[in-house]
Order: sequence, then structure tokens, then C-alpha cells
Amino acid sequence: MKNSLFLLPALLPVLICPAMAELPECPDLAAAKKVAAEQKRDIMWLFTGNDWCPACIYLETKIMNQADFDAAVGTKLVLVKELFPRTPEALKQVTDEQMERRLRDMDSMKITALPAAVLADEKGLPYAIVPGAERDVAGYVKRLEEGMAVRAARDAAFARAEGLQGLERAKALAAALQTVSENLRGKYVDVLAEIESLDPQNTLGYNGMVQRAERETQLKAEFRTMIEGFAGKLSPEELADCRRQIEEFMAANPDMSPEMLQACYLLISEGYALSRDFENCYLYVCKALEAAPDSPVARKTLVPSKQNFEQNILPLIRGQKAAEAPADAPAQK
Repeated sequence: MKNSLFLLPALLPVLICPAMAELPECPDLAAAKKVAAEQKRDIMWLFTGNDWCPACIYLETKIMNQADFDAAVGTKLVLVKELFPRTPEALKQVTDEQMERRLRDMDSMKITALPAAVLADEKGLPYAIVPGAERDVAGYVKRLEEGMAVRAARDAAFARAEGLQGLERAKALAAALQTVSENLRGKYVDVLAEIESLDPQNTLGYNGMVQRAERETQLKAEFRTMIEGFAGKLSPEELADCRRQIEEFMAANPDMSPEMLQACYLLISEGYALSRDFENCYLYVCKALEAAPDSPVARKTLVPSKQNFEQNILPLIRGQKAAEAPADAPAQK
């Protein structure tokens, strides 16, 4: 018994903190950067709607809250959550300013769906995005580890730029940026500024990227505000007015990205669907697809939608119109 008493002080830390590898969580990015710098961790910057989004709830309860997850990444990462609540009680915990900042952060990295885990270094510079969830802990950890491997490649590429000068250094810095997702390169403001100063002729094509990224974020905020004004507008006159506003927005911003143009066309298409004008709905689905054919929205939504129109909806409505037409009227082609 006496020996046990002597051992008790040594065991106290284990008894009090049995899960030493538990993933630490910080209230905001600034705090997460401090912890990451002090403890040599990277940041898992999680954009989530954990009070309403099924995939977000699954990710946090079935994957991130498991001991296997802590064991795998608990000593490597620090967590910070950006919440996008919808339930009344959860909404009370978030100010309008916080929500606007979070939306701007999402826009600046072209995040379009929740959940999305952004992996960043101790300075807050993002280098990988891990969207969605996985069926099990092992699958999600594998994707996180693949994302974290990007940092090693990025840092090695930046190291190769050391000691170089002029255009050769600019090329090396550009090569380092190529290691991270295109969606994230606009966050490397200092690197982009140096490339621009070393390559005034813009032979590498990086000049103005920061300004373009800022412009895109601004347009997304304006687009979001416009959409919020469409809520509850369902009459033919109201839908026509919404369509007019979208068309004016497109005309006023000819420099918008293909993805933004695609979103505008898709919104017009949805308005025609509400009006049951399926011919024009299909027309704008096609326009949206042509605007950015390689986008995630194109692959996941527009291509299947176009096929459904061509194989099912259009033959049906055109067949009905032909059946309803007078016998002497020419059939619609």
C-alpha cells in the first residue's frame, strides 16, 4: 500500500488525462494558429453544419468522435470549426458578422458544400481541402493524410526556390504554388506579390491573381445577397423580375468567372422550372453546362439533369403538345 501511495503522483496525469492524443479544438483560427505554432501541428479548419447537415453530423459523430480518429491525428492537427447553423437555437450563437466572414472564407476558397476540411499550416495558409466524409474512420484518416502530404511537397518546392533570383526564382515559387489546389492559391498573397515583382511581363500568368480572387469573392457576396432577395417569390411576375435581376447582374459583371456564370444560368433555369416552362429550363441547363463544363456542379448536377431532360422530360412534354395540337397543325419538331 505504501508503494502504491508513492506511485500515485506519477499516475495522476494519466488518470486525469487518459486520452493524451485527443484532437485539441480552438474557438477560432487565430487561437488555432497559436497552438499549431507552439505544438508543431497543422490546422484542420472544418466548415460544417452539424445541426442540420447529415454528412456533417455523420462526420463528427461517427468519425471524428471516435478513439481511432484521435489516435491517428490527435498529435498532428488542431481543430477549429466554422459553423453554419440553421436551427433556431444554434442560430442564436452566431452573429451576422461571424456568418458573413465564414461565407467570405468559403467563397475565397471556392468551397461549395459542407462538410469541408481545409488543412492549413501554422500561419493559416491552406494547402489542401478534404470535402465530404467517408464511411469509416480509416477512410477519412487516409484522405486527411493524403492532404497533409501536400504540405511536404509544397514546403520542399518552396525550399528549392531559396537562393534563386529573378525569373528563375519566380518559376520556382510558381512551381511551389502548383502543389496546392488552384482554389487555394489566391491565399498566398505574399508569394503572388513576389512572383509579380519578379515577372513583370507576366510570362507565368500569375499576375493579378490576388485581385481576381478578391473580385470573385466580392461577386459571390453580391450574388448571395441577390438570391436572398428572391425568397418566397413564386408568382410568374415575381419570377420574371428575378430573372431580369440575374440578367442585369451578368451584364454588369462581364469579368465573372465561368463558375459564377454557370451559377447565374442555373438560377435562371430553376426559375423556369418553377414556372413549369421546361423548354427554357432545359435551354439554361445547357447554357450552364457550356459555361463551365468541367466544374463539380457540371459533373454532379448538370450532366445528369441534361440527360434526364433529353431522355424523359422533353419527349413527354413534346408528345403531350403534339397530342393536344389540332389535326391540321404541323407537329413540333
